[in-house]
Amino acid sequence: MLAAAILLLSSFSTVVFAAAPDENPSDSHYASDRILVKFKPDVALPEAAEIHRKCGGQVKETIPGIGVQVVKVPKGQVKDKVKAYSAHPKVEVAEPDYVVQALGTPNDPGFVNQWGMVKVQGPEGWDVTTGSPSIQVAILDTGVDLDHV
Repeated sequence: MLAAAILLLSSFSTVVFAAAPDENPSDSHYASDRILVKFKPDVALPEAAEIHRKCGGQVKETIPGIGVQVVKVPKGQVKDKVKAYSAHPKVEVAEPDYVVQALGTPNDPGFVNQWGMVKVQGPEGWDVTTGSPSIQVAILDTGVDLDHV
């Protein structure tokens, strides 16, 4: 469940990153210098900082509400750093910061009446699926934009 939430959050990235030359070209679906890390609930900030120091990562930001840290790692070392963090007993989840891109235009006649669909990149979802009688499609707004207009 948490990994799915992290993947969902990282899928809203608007920047596409290219793989470093020393990475497998098929691995270009994630940032080449960044991973996502979540510590177990009992880990205090000083202990987390020490784990980052040992694993070679630097916290760039924390995703509010879920406590996932966006961690800068040396370019091209994503797999190694995910493995290092994952091996630590105080780390709940460590994974690449996946980048996804959806394409398409919605054909929903009520689209113009729906506030925020473009803002949350809803139209791109229609390229993935338009649903079916047994499938419902929902937009999950995963955060607060303080600069919202």
